[in-house]
Amino acid sequence: MFRQTKGVTEERSERRSFRTIALICASLTIGLGLLTFVGWISGLLLLASVRAKYIPMAPSTALCFSLIGIGLIVHLRRATLRWLPRACAAIVLAMACAKLIEVLGGFNFGIDALFVRNPEHFGAVSTGRMAPMTAVNCVFIATGLFALTGKQPAKFAGPLGALATVIGAVVLVGYWYGTPLLYGGHTIPVALSTACGLFLSGIGLVMLAGQAG
Repeated sequence: MFRQTKGVTEERSERRSFRTIALICASLTIGLGLLTFVGWISGLLLLASVRAKYIPMAPSTALCFSLIGIGLIVHLRRATLRWLPRACAAIVLAMACAKLIEVLGGFNFGIDALFVRNPEHFGAVSTGRMAPMTAVNCVFIATGLFALTGKQPAKFAGPLGALATVIGAVVLVGYWYGTPLLYGGHTIPVALSTACGLFLSGIGLVMLAGQAG
């Protein structure tokens, strides 16, 4: 009886720890998005890039992170409002897919231009535009957020969150060693703050997927 009670207590404590980590990650993800918006609005792009020699996070990416963070927090605090995380995930998924169609199909939906009409250049690429790698990861995270509201969140949300976390970590390692991925080429690289957002939101997904995730 004592062992059973102890096991239940440990399980509850572990679940509480998972939820706390998820809440922190989601809050930091929103914070990164809001900081980026402030940077673009005020002209202090250092807030969106961390260092002057790094490319800043695009405003469209900041919006996606804000929606992802909101979706995670609502799922955590108000699980009955399942439609809200799904709505956030749908918007992020639509924006990310539109970006990928632009890159692969040569179309221009003008989503990034809604935020930054006349972008400056960072080497051979334009600033204020979502990176293709970011769009792919947003597809993973948005799909994982959808999965959280389903009957088997651990089956899909956990692996998708882990995948986004790993990719974000790889980009962060590049920055750590002073060799950021895709810098100097013709493909928009993932910003340092974006990599942090991918890493944090991925961890948030994994934590909310539970032990099985």
